[in-house]
Amino acid sequence: MPLARLHRLLCIVFPLATTACVSGNHYLTGRTQDPGRIQAGAAVEVVQFGDRLAPTPRLDARVGLVPRLDMGVFYSGAFGADVRVQPIRSTWFDMALATRLHVWPMLPGAGVAWDGFAILSPNLGIVTPTVSPGFAWRLTDPSKLVPRVGLGLQLRVTDRIALAAEVTYVNELSNADAPRGLRFGLGIRSRDGDGYP
Repeated sequence: MPLARLHRLLCIVFPLATTACVSGNHYLTGRTQDPGRIQAGAAVEVVQFGDRLAPTPRLDARVGLVPRLDMGVFYSGAFGADVRVQPIRSTWFDMALATRLHVWPMLPGAGVAWDGFAILSPNLGIVTPTVSPGFAWRLTDPSKLVPRVGLGLQLRVTDRIALAAEVTYVNELSNADAPRGLRFGLGIRSRDGDGYP
C-alpha cells in the first residue's frame, strides 16, 4: 500500500492522525468553569474529508482553577489537554481564549499538535451560540499550519444537563493536495459550575 494511501486510511480510522485531523470541536462556550467545579462531557463526532466519513467518540472533563481560568483533558482519536482563560464576561456576551495540546501515541511518528482559538459567545437565555476561529500546528512538522473555524450551539435543557452541537471546518494550507474537511458533532455536558443561571 503506497505511503500516501496508508496516510489517508489512518486519517479516516484515527481521525487525528494528521494536523488536518486535529480535534476542532470543543463543545464549550466563552464562559469558564467556576473554581473547583468539575464538568464532564461526551460527544459523537463524524469527520468528513472529501467523500469519506469517519465516526469517532469524544470524552472530556474540565475543572475551574481560579476565577476565569479552567483546564480540561479530552480524548477524540487523540489524547489532549487544554487551558481556557476568559478576558470578557458579561450577562450578554463572553469571550475566552483557549490553547490545546493533542498527542496521538498510537501512530508512530504522527506526533503532537498544538492549537489556539477564541470562543465568542452571546448569551441568549438558555441558548448560547458560539463562533471559534483559530489555528493549529503539527509540532512534529512546523510547516503544517491549519486554520479552522467552528460554529456551535449549547442548549441548557436542565440545571444539570446541556446539549451541544458543533461543526468545524479545517483547511490544510501547507499542502494543496491535503484534504479539507468538516467535523460534525453532537454532545452532552454536565452543568456543574458552568456559571449560567
